[in-house]
Amino acid sequence: MNRRRTTNLLLLAISAAALATGLSARLIGEPQWADWVWLVGSAPVLLVVLVGIARAVLRREAGVDLIALLSMTGAMTLGEYLIGAVIGLMLASGGLEPPASSAHGLRRCNRRIRRNRRCRSGGIAPA
Repeated sequence: MNRRRTTNLLLLAISAAALATGLSARLIGEPQWADWVWLVGSAPVLLVVLVGIARAVLRREAGVDLIALLSMTGAMTLGEYLIGAVIGLMLASGGLEPPASSAHGLRRCNRRIRRNRRCRSGGIAPA
């Protein structure tokens, strides 16, 4: 298993455990503990996303992760730790997407872009 996949699995485990533990703390009447657990559980995902965005910006490829970073940071700033934990879980689970499916999606996207260019230039794109 490569390092990226191992990191994503670890982040997923941390996020899921933090979410479950925080919900348990909330159910037994400890909302402060729940908030703390959600905050601490979201921090590793936030750090990994921040590093990933920094690398992408250096390559001039910033993308959707920037929106996720802003969402998580905003949730944490406003004290909405459960929302931050859920966003962290979504990000961690999205990192486990098989490379084949992302490559397939990229090929489909590129095909649509080429087809759209033909339509704009007066050609007729197949349905």
